[in-house]
Amino acid sequence: MSLSAPYLFHGRDDEGEENFDLADGTMGCGRRADSFKFYMAWLYYGFKGLEERVDHAFDIARDFIFKISQDDRFELVLGSKDDLPKCLQTKEL
Repeated sequence: MSLSAPYLFHGRDDEGEENFDLADGTMGCGRRADSFKFYMAWLYYGFKGLEERVDHAFDIARDFIFKISQDDRFELVLGSKDDLPKCLQTKEL
């Protein structure tokens, strides 16, 4: 059972050289598989467990933003230190 994802796999010649990209033939390529994985995670962790995982991910992101804002080699380009998501770039030295 494979799912076609032409928006992901384009611009290649299947008739020419040997194609080593196996993702087009796997079940896990597509939104349907992602929604199934999310549903299974919801069953396993429950609402509270997913909430804790999302909160933990945001805590990690805030910590990363704080560390970047303290480093003179980088500057935050979009938003303030309190907002997510962020964009950063290296400073001209």
